[in-house]
Amino acid sequence: MNEAHIHLMLVHIPIVLMPLGFILLILKYWKSREYCKTALSIFIAATIFGTIAFLFGEGAEEIIEDYPGIVESLIESHEESAVVSLWLTVTTGIFSLGILLALNYGKKIPNIILLIILILSGLSTMNLAYTAQEGGKIRHPEAYTADQLTAMDKNN
Repeated sequence: MNEAHIHLMLVHIPIVLMPLGFILLILKYWKSREYCKTALSIFIAATIFGTIAFLFGEGAEEIIEDYPGIVESLIESHEESAVVSLWLTVTTGIFSLGILLALNYGKKIPNIILLIILILSGLSTMNLAYTAQEGGKIRHPEAYTADQLTAMDKNN
């Protein structure tokens, strides 16, 4: 197993966890506080897995960048989006950890703070989806539009 395998295995975890936590945090408003704690824990897990996946991304790039059919600009686009995803996810995770600790010590968290986490997790979810789409373009031609494939064929 190499860094590319590890990157691909781990990168899918935050892509699933972040929207799951987002949905649970929304449910908190209609159901119970336990949804909130679960969502915050999920955001923390997404942050951990996302950070590890990001750290293996450079090694994955080194492995595949010379493969036939790999376009460097697609890797760069994915990498640039991944940096934004990392910062959004880490910010969400750090705030979530602080809120979860406060809740566990019996502190009451104002709804505005939870709304901020909800917004951050929504932004993280959207950016992770975009980053995944950009990453899929590296080796998955089905992720391209017909115009993009035609343009790539002309450049190769």
